Amino acid sequence: MTTTTHPFQNEIDTFFTPTTASISDCHRIAETHLGSAIIPVDTQGTCSYTVRAENNDAYIVQFRLASSQLDVQKMDLARTIYKDLVPSITHKGQIGNTTETKQPLHIYLMTRIKGISYLEFILEHTSQLSENSPEFFAWRRNYVVDIARFFALSYQTQTKPINQTYRTTLQTNY
Repeated sequence: MTTTTHPFQNEIDTFFTPTTASISDCHRIAETHLGSAIIPVDTQGTCSYTVRAENNDAYIVQFRLASSQLDVQKMDLARTIYKDLVPSITHKGQIGNTTETKQPLHIYLMTRIKGISYLEFILEHTSQLSENSPEFFAWRRNYVVDIARFFALSYQTQTKPINQTYRTTLQTNY
């Protein structure tokens, strides 16, 4: 298990404050699921702690507070619509106990989506260019087009018919 300090170690420590599970417990469980030593991913979420295998980044293990657990059925529906843009997720149980002030963590094994996050992109590039530069404008335009394509997929991949009454209500209100 790697014990180097993570750039966001304070945020990771804060994540573990409201839970009875420890970071070492999480690493042990993740190593079991991933089959090798693990390292935290570069960008951590506020409601989760995510790790990947040192020698294989095809899967990640994510630990989420009980108050922020994923709805696996909704994630499966999202994957039906958005295909490989949404990870395949398996709930692997929970670690820790519920007390008056603490909550357990839910464990998820999921496929890793390749690429960098929007946050990582912005942090890497905003110090180099003005937000009003032509290059930054082109990046922003690509971002908006990508978002539009993403939302269009949900329209093109309707999983069930939309009730006409609901459709009329939407058209009237919006």
